[in-house]
Amino acid sequence: MFNKRLQELILCLSTAESRYFKQYLTRYSSQNDQSKFARLFDAIRKSKKRLGFSIDGNLQNRLYHYVLESLRAKNAQGGARIQLFQYLIDSEILLKKALFDQAWKRLVKAEHVALNYEEYYLLEDVFEKQEYLLQVRVKRKQNDIELQNINQKRNELALLRDYLFRISEFHKLSYEVFKREGRISRNPTSIEPLIKEGESLFKNLSRFHNSYKAHQICHELARCYMMAGKANKAIRVISILGELYESRNELKSIHTRNYARFLNLQVIILNLLGEFERVKEVLETIRSLEGLATDDKELQLLIFENANFQELEMYIHQGEFQRAVLQVQKVLPDLEPMITKIHNVNVQSKYYRVALAYFGNRQYKEASRWINQNMQYDGIKYRIDIQASLEILNLLNHYELGNYRLLSYLLPSTKKRLQNLNFWGRGEELFFRLLAKLKDGRFYEVEPLVRDFSEQFQNLVLEDPKYGHYPMAYFNLKHWYQPKLRASRELIYR
Repeated sequence: MFNKRLQELILCLSTAESRYFKQYLTRYSSQNDQSKFARLFDAIRKSKKRLGFSIDGNLQNRLYHYVLESLRAKNAQGGARIQLFQYLIDSEILLKKALFDQAWKRLVKAEHVALNYEEYYLLEDVFEKQEYLLQVRVKRKQNDIELQNINQKRNELALLRDYLFRISEFHKLSYEVFKREGRISRNPTSIEPLIKEGESLFKNLSRFHNSYKAHQICHELARCYMMAGKANKAIRVISILGELYESRNELKSIHTRNYARFLNLQVIILNLLGEFERVKEVLETIRSLEGLATDDKELQLLIFENANFQELEMYIHQGEFQRAVLQVQKVLPDLEPMITKIHNVNVQSKYYRVALAYFGNRQYKEASRWINQNMQYDGIKYRIDIQASLEILNLLNHYELGNYRLLSYLLPSTKKRLQNLNFWGRGEELFFRLLAKLKDGRFYEVEPLVRDFSEQFQNLVLEDPKYGHYPMAYFNLKHWYQPKLRASRELIYR
């Protein structure tokens, strides 16, 4: 039987990792095993499909573990978490050999790594092993003082653990609200308790000298400000996190994924603020991280998603739909092979942005294909704001295709679905009223209808600027109705 996970693992190895695996085999396997494993490894590496011959299951399992062990050995110094585990394993081995002083020194190093890189989850294990050595094995003059210090550190860790739990809960709750409400919430009162908690956590930001927890606090607080329609406050919080990364440049390579996520959120907020020149600068910074992602497939995926689709979103915000379509055509060949590795939440928003690009560029049949693909997508309910936006985009697209009879059936059913999703407000009501009139009107009636809608909608935006982002995510309705005003005037003039 063929082991699919073995093939997936081998095919994702870089050239350097494959070379290291061969070297690892020569050091840690017999000559006979080395020959068998090397041949099987090469056969799988060259074949993109199943091999045309049967392979012993035990041989496959052993090769799988050899590959993992070689990766573990190659990355032994590759990160704080790996170093921390390595020190703990070393201390356990040295303890069994009755080399207690050496075991103690490895635990001291483990504690230093855990504190310096905020890997608090294993500190209790470190303290427990240190306490055992001091009480039973290590003979030192200052054992009592060391034990007191460990107890004090444990008490501090207990207090810190409560604070870390609050950060974790804050992250979880803000993400749940984000999935339910989208980037700009229609119910700001649901965001206020989160903002209050985030601001409370933010006051203690200085206790984290590293970026890991500081990233979580700033990232979630900025996202809450963004959802509440306070983009200027959001960008100020993000700027503080940016100052931390700039003051400690090494954090960019230690926590590269978090740094990439920070840059991504910065781009999202800058797009909302319309600061497109700064967006371009940040996108270049995201792409510059590719040099740190040589052997990190997850980071490569993150950079691909953030750089390419945020650039696409920038063009949509600007109304440059021709450039948006060119960006789609550039990205799609690389997207399809990666689609199974991208989370449903992100797949949904990406398909939606592709549909927006084609719709804005007046390629309505192609837009229809992507709208239908997204509406039939299994993960459609992950982001409710995208689901609601697709319903409205579907109506607009059918109007542009001239499917007026179908539109008559869709308007009431779509209204009901939007109400069920809690995405029905004054903006949607105005828009539906306009569509109902447009589908029955003649070309010379379009201009007064659209002008009336434009005036009422702009008044709504003046009352509450957040309405500028409704009723569709990532898309300002003015990009749809303003060209109609110009076209109608030209027809009347003729």
